[in-house]
Amino acid sequence: MIRSRRWLVPAFILLLALVLRLAGAAWWQARLPMEQKFYFGDSASYWDLAGDIAAGRAYEYQGSQIFRTPGYPIVLAPMFVLWRGEPPILVVRAWNALMGAAAVGGVMLLARFHFDDRVANVAGLLAAVLPEAIAGSVFVLSEAAFVPLMIAQLILSSRAPPAKTFRSSALFAVAGGVCGGMAVLVRPSWLLFTPLLGIVHAFTAKSEASVARRIGVAALPMLGVVLMTCPWWIRNYNISGYYVPTSTEVGSSLYDGLNPRADGSSNMDFKPALEAQFAALDVATLNDRPAAREVRLDQFFRLQASTWAGENPGRVLELAGVKFLRMWNFFPNASDFRSNAGRWLIAFTYGPVLLLAVVGACLLVRRTPIPTNVLTLTLPAIYLTLLHLIFVSSLRYRLPALLPLLILSAVASVWIYEQFVPKRIT
Repeated sequence: MIRSRRWLVPAFILLLALVLRLAGAAWWQARLPMEQKFYFGDSASYWDLAGDIAAGRAYEYQGSQIFRTPGYPIVLAPMFVLWRGEPPILVVRAWNALMGAAAVGGVMLLARFHFDDRVANVAGLLAAVLPEAIAGSVFVLSEAAFVPLMIAQLILSSRAPPAKTFRSSALFAVAGGVCGGMAVLVRPSWLLFTPLLGIVHAFTAKSEASVARRIGVAALPMLGVVLMTCPWWIRNYNISGYYVPTSTEVGSSLYDGLNPRADGSSNMDFKPALEAQFAALDVATLNDRPAAREVRLDQFFRLQASTWAGENPGRVLELAGVKFLRMWNFFPNASDFRSNAGRWLIAFTYGPVLLLAVVGACLLVRRTPIPTNVLTLTLPAIYLTLLHLIFVSSLRYRLPALLPLLILSAVASVWIYEQFVPKRIT
């Protein structure tokens, strides 16, 4: 009986997470005008490509064949198949809500692996009710699918170093890499995280771990990434003649963050002028394919961004500071989200959990010089922060980083409870 009751609290937390996300989806859709389906421009591309996959059409958006990696459209495609056409938008938001609840469950599993049931339940509750985590499941954006995949990668990869046998360690390492590869197909910027995580786990493995196990923990996750992303690489090469590991959106996104008018936010108004400049310079070859030109345009954007950055290192550093503040701001950056209620809701929920995460990390570092759990749980935040010091930045990009940090917040919460709440005398 006691053992069965152990799952009542997690079950309640998962139900709460799902209900809050469904309510948030309904509330957000009610705020949009009747004729408006999406708020963010990116949502339309995911929607269109999901319809292409479901209908068996060419994977193409506005003439671009490699503009978006296929991960999130593949996740949305079953809704198009079930409705034999375009599904109601609330159905897709409900699908996102289910993935958001799954991410909350993943947070509890990750916390239970590194700590105990109390920390797991507190972390799950924080993930269930945090407004930013709820918002990640409301919008038709890739975060809805990316976050549960990221959490699954952290869980599986964390189990590789302490596994009892080399075979088990290898299986967990590859499985973690598979989740990492799927995450890359959803969010291309995740490409370099898996090798970084593997190195951290190999470096922090127990002293008795063999050299072979350390190498396996570091290298085998990349096998999983390759297994998942290789079909996309082959498809891109076949249609363009170039090796494209992720998408042709990288160059324009890089220039968006590094250009003479950059201010840390996204503003793609530069694209028509630069595309015209590229058209005047680019020389098409015989039997040139449209996708080949798309790749060369991406390379052109990258060259423009890197050239400007090399000529203006001081401005690049200044922008990095601006982008850091935008990502970890206590208040929303976008004017549309700056209502008094929204501002203070974000500030009064994000601020305390961030402070608790710092306290939790300090408590763990005090006990162990190089705590694997702290490194694992903070690595997404470190990686995403460094990434968005270069690319554009906003509160949206910190959501995946916040979920693992909530586990450190839970560690601090349990510690504070133990310090200040007297134990019952038995």
